Amino acid sequence: TGEQEDFEQAEHLGSQIEEAKLAAEILVQQVEELPETLTRLEGEKDELLKQEIELRSAVQHELDTLYEHHKHEVDKLVAKATKHEHEQESSLESELARINMTKEQMNDDMAWVQRESDKVEEFIRGQTAEDQHEKEALLLQKGKVAGEIEELRSQLVLKELEEKRIAKRMASVDKNIDMLRSKFKEQ
Repeated sequence: TGEQEDFEQAEHLGSQIEEAKLAAEILVQQVEELPETLTRLEGEKDELLKQEIELRSAVQHELDTLYEHHKHEVDKLVAKATKHEHEQESSLESELARINMTKEQMNDDMAWVQRESDKVEEFIRGQTAEDQHEKEALLLQKGKVAGEIEELRSQLVLKELEEKRIAKRMASVDKNIDMLRSKFKEQ
């Protein structure tokens, strides 16, 4: 019956070893999937950065177009006012009033441009804030994944040590079984 117990214990240890191997294979598979997840997250981050750059470029283009249009309009008004002033020297006072009115319009236009520019800047800040929050979230997520990878590596090392301990114990059990067999053979 002692030999039977040894065989049962050997079978039990064998099944534990198989379970440990399966668990190690699952851990290895999980660790192998982590780079793919990291690559996907990096790709998403790069796409968001690309979108931010495109948005900034579009906003800058709109600002440049608005500025050039406004500058062109102002240049036209000043040229017209100057021409009119030379042509109408006798009515200088009325022309001066018109120029003052034009200046007020320019000030209104500049105020409007400033308001629009402020809106655009606010829009950019809003877009950037979202991206910044997402970037912070991605950095936290990346750190969490790195921590999980480190934890999985530690678990893998522990499982490998456990496997070595089991292998040593198995060798010892095999040695005991062989000794018992050789005693029976001698008898």
